[in-house]
Amino acid sequence: MLIHSSLILLFTVFFLFTPSLEQWLLNDSVAWYRPHLIWLAVVVFVYISQQDAAPDER
Repeated sequence: MLIHSSLILLFTVFFLFTPSLEQWLLNDSVAWYRPHLIWLAVVVFVYISQQDAAPDER
């Protein structure tokens, strides 16, 4: 199984910015759908990155 460098970069950035993301998400004036938008962006990113892979690399 091949791990894409873009996914490694995404996880690294997520790990580095987790404290500020946590404050941003747990803010009292936050919209209820903000966490769902973040997960939607992650799912779309992974889906698009998997479309570029050859069938034997999935």
